Amino acid sequence: MRPYIKEDWYKTKVKKYIEKYGDVPPPWIVNPDSHPQSLRWRMGEGETLIMILGAWFETEFNDEEERINYFRKYPAPPRWLPWMAGVIWNLEPWQQEKFDYEPYFNKLRKLGFEGTSDFQKDFYDEQWALKETEESKKINFRRTKSKVDLKLEYAQLWKLYKKKWLSVVIALIICLILYLLSLQIK
Repeated sequence: MRPYIKEDWYKTKVKKYIEKYGDVPPPWIVNPDSHPQSLRWRMGEGETLIMILGAWFETEFNDEEERINYFRKYPAPPRWLPWMAGVIWNLEPWQQEKFDYEPYFNKLRKLGFEGTSDFQKDFYDEQWALKETEESKKINFRRTKSKVDLKLEYAQLWKLYKKKWLSVVIALIICLILYLLSLQIK
């Protein structure tokens, strides 16, 4: 069990998703024009959705049949089929150098899921790279803007600390001079 399921932020997000969708939705329902390897699923709201969905699945769906029924309500686009198979059968493809999804695609076909024959075409479609490039430009612009803002903040802080540092050095020099003078007086 994931420790954050007891946190208020988690409970609030789950409640909002359920109010809007009836469940915590899979990624392609929230962002239908996205690719499973998009940066959006590795940071920010997308990453949060994946975390919430994973934790919610662990608490809501105890067996394979329940998970299959969930995905029958939310059929995946072909590019998302490996991800869906991974959730249904708790796959860990990163544990192997080369993972073969074909046996799971066969299972999906037998269960009535469509799109397994279109997986390669959809997954490697150039449109996803173009969309990712556009999304990256937006993210980089925000990131660049933030870096500029941070540089300004650092510059302002440096001026402030430089003034204080200079004051401290001057105070130390005065103290040293006074000390040396006091030694001469004795």
